[in-house]
Amino acid sequence: ASALQLRLHWQRADALGQGGTENRHRRLALPASAGPPLDLVFDARSGWFSTWWSARLDTTRDDGLRHIHVLAPGNPL
Repeated sequence: ASALQLRLHWQRADALGQGGTENRHRRLALPASAGPPLDLVFDARSGWFSTWWSARLDTTRDDGLRHIHVLAPGNPL
């Protein structure tokens, strides 16, 4: 398989409820061989809290077959 790609997406909102939101994205290229465990942290912002997040891991095999794994807990609409 080719290198793995990890995409993280999360949204956070202001704690005062004034309607402010931010959508954050992070993309990491990972080696195809097994390595040490990842320690991923969503960057914090004082006075804000996370409202939803998702993670997507994908790779393409040498024969062109693409594998996609998504983790997205019950995010609000």
